[in-house]
Amino acid sequence: SEYLGKILAGDNSMETKQILEILLRSNFKSLKMKYINEFNCWLMIAIILFAFSKTQKNSFVYSLEKSMKVGQLIRRCDAIYIHKCILVIFELKNNVYKKESPLEYIDKREYVEFVIRYFQKHEPQVIEKITTVRRIGIEFFGKNKDYKVNISIQEDIKMTDFINNQEEENEFLGRFRKRKINQSSEIN
Repeated sequence: SEYLGKILAGDNSMETKQILEILLRSNFKSLKMKYINEFNCWLMIAIILFAFSKTQKNSFVYSLEKSMKVGQLIRRCDAIYIHKCILVIFELKNNVYKKESPLEYIDKREYVEFVIRYFQKHEPQVIEKITTVRRIGIEFFGKNKDYKVNISIQEDIKMTDFINNQEEENEFLGRFRKRKINQSSEIN
């Protein structure tokens, strides 16, 4: 939880990500899971997020697998975490049989715009003090005991970008899709 906390707080260094990847990989090995799926990934990250939350003020798991509706669209985010003034959106991918980038998936599904719209419409108190949106992707590879983990972080988005650019209810901004992805090297 200490290393995930560093990433939540903005430490995007390669060293921090590699240490977290190694720790996640060892956790899966120590749990002796024979097969990883997204639900197992989600449980592991949930445990770590809750452990980190216990040591922090104004830091908490907002939701896991929350289904949100804005207009006619429905989206379900793997995890939404609030760390002080940062809204963190997690996407987890199990890449055993095919390769999917979690951050590209966040962009393709326009999760950031959607989550902000949802909060503005239904729970504005949640984002009153939020100044930054951070996106973190976690990929799990491998079967049996040959696990690999890859953490990627996308460039932060300032909340003022959303507040200053209010558009029609059913139109999304779509401006944030091509943000820089900070991806670590794959750990074997």
